[in-house]
Amino acid sequence: MYPRDIVKLHIDCVPCLCTQVLKAIRLLRPNAGDTFIKRTLDRVMDFLRRDDLLVLPPSKVGQVVYRILGEELGDPDPYARLKKLTNEKALSYEKYARDLIDKSKNRMATALKLALIGNSVDFAAHAPIDIDKEMQDVEKTGITIDDSPSLFVDLGSAHRILYIGDNSGEIVFDKLFIQEILREHPDKRITFAVRGGPIINDATIEDARDIGLDQIVPIIKGSQSPGVLLGESPAEFTTEFREADLILIKGQGNFEALANESNLPTRARVYFLLKAKCGVMEEIFKKSVGSLIVTKFR
Repeated sequence: MYPRDIVKLHIDCVPCLCTQVLKAIRLLRPNAGDTFIKRTLDRVMDFLRRDDLLVLPPSKVGQVVYRILGEELGDPDPYARLKKLTNEKALSYEKYARDLIDKSKNRMATALKLALIGNSVDFAAHAPIDIDKEMQDVEKTGITIDDSPSLFVDLGSAHRILYIGDNSGEIVFDKLFIQEILREHPDKRITFAVRGGPIINDATIEDARDIGLDQIVPIIKGSQSPGVLLGESPAEFTTEFREADLILIKGQGNFEALANESNLPTRARVYFLLKAKCGVMEEIFKKSVGSLIVTKFR
């Protein structure tokens, strides 16, 4: 179990955000000149100089930084093309992934592992994305922190499940896991939450429709931020969040946003499902970067 008082904006996140912006500009506008890059970084650093920065929620900081990037690029959804490509890439693995599940001795465990591996698709992460290698190695990949036996028990007794998604592409593997849950427990009421609007390559309702997830479960919108901001989420989301008896929360951004007692409903059983992607997560979980994690909050 992680120490819950450590989940806050870490000082190491400050230079990391500048690096993310530089990486994003070179990815999204490879012909950008130094003047443009410096102007964008100046705006980001002006925000990061705020005296109250370290008490702001990490998701709020990320939201503002990427909003600045979009403004400078003149595009409120600069990752749109890449999100479409990652959805298409993930869909190209859908049959292979289904075959792995069908051949597995433990279908649910394999589907869960695929959903965790899907969390690799993240353009804000330090590590390069290599979904090809991830998929080739899936059978020998282990879950480093593994509360999945408890999760599978709780799935059996839950009635109203909220599944909070993270990235485009990744949601293809979330879809497979959800289908497996419904195959084994057809009576479950599962709702899937996406972002309220474009932010980095996080999944939006358009992405969910593109991969057919809306044909399986209802889709709702949360906040437009790289991690849930409850105060900025629509009433439909907050109602589902408060009334669910099981909440599955994907990804590092959502973990940073929600992993403390005050943010989570007392009645629900809560699990975080993620891949550790940076040194801060390594410090929190005491596991190496790249580790797959299923951890029960309560």
